[in-house]
Amino acid sequence: MTLDKLMALAKELANEFSMPFSDYQFVLSHHLQQSIPQMLLNRRQLIPDGLEQVLNHDFAKLNQGMPPQYVLGKAWFYGLELLVTSAVLIPRPETEGLVELVLARLHGQEQILDIGTGSGTIAIALKTNCPSANIDATELSLDALAVAQTNADRLKVQINFLHKDIWPGTAILYDWIVSNPPYISAEEMQRLDSRVKDYEPVTALLGGIDGLDYYRKILSQAKSHLKPSGTIALEHGAGQQEAITHLANLQGWHNVQCFSDLAGLARYLFIK
Repeated sequence: MTLDKLMALAKELANEFSMPFSDYQFVLSHHLQQSIPQMLLNRRQLIPDGLEQVLNHDFAKLNQGMPPQYVLGKAWFYGLELLVTSAVLIPRPETEGLVELVLARLHGQEQILDIGTGSGTIAIALKTNCPSANIDATELSLDALAVAQTNADRLKVQINFLHKDIWPGTAILYDWIVSNPPYISAEEMQRLDSRVKDYEPVTALLGGIDGLDYYRKILSQAKSHLKPSGTIALEHGAGQQEAITHLANLQGWHNVQCFSDLAGLARYLFIK
């Protein structure tokens, strides 16, 4: 089969199963090691039978709604190739925005705590781009921690991963506490796309009845873990900024900076 026929098949499957065609392109691009423009230029390329079988197998998973990152076991975040499994969330572009904002304010040698590290995305991106930072990362899921450690080992960065829900249980005071915690409310959980709800770990998505449980925990206890000049950097869901700011004020945090993502949606809070 030629590449153009395979792409035509992928488009038919995307329409038949109401899945994004981009998911199929993502898988094709990975297996062929070609960008989408390259695939268009090479559309007469013959696909070996062995590879065609692999692609058909992966397409069948996409037809069922499995995200392409889980199909391949890989995702890309801040220019880094990371391994992902069903134990961790798929990294989102919005979280790259949080990393960008923090990196712009680092000078080196900072003590940083990443809460709920998942696959290690935030911690690894910060350490890769600021090697002199000292980073601890906590995570409740042992399966997720194993993925994070594997990613750190593959990318040759040193991060202290700890099996803790939030706080590391040490006496260290941090310059930065960074987190993209679970923030989906129980009501929103019911409305999530099945490709998220049925495949990504619920514990990494659901933030309690109103989605704010982890923000309450972090803001109520952070003062004993943060240096006086330190900053809490949080990602949050659309529409949550006012509620989290109110929670911060109730806990005595009055220096709150708000930032938007590339889509112009309120997405990040820096709290001193």
